Amino acid sequence: MNILQKKPGTFIFLDSNFQSHQFDDYDDIPEDLDIQHVVCFLPKIPPSPHTLQDHELINSWNGVLIKLMEKINGTTSN
Repeated sequence: MNILQKKPGTFIFLDSNFQSHQFDDYDDIPEDLDIQHVVCFLPKIPPSPHTLQDHELINSWNGVLIKLMEKINGTTSN
């Protein structure tokens, strides 16, 4: 996957103070953002026909969400 490829979508989170944070690109989310709740995790799927990079990005979203939830819950998967 091209590391410069955008990861667009609608991503809304609540921090520990229940303040809302919205992002239009997943890579714009600060690493140190204290995410407590996921309100919206809606990646934008590129229109067909899909390139190999599109398929790689589409297939990566489930793993991205799992890692995010693990971070929020303080757990890790095997």
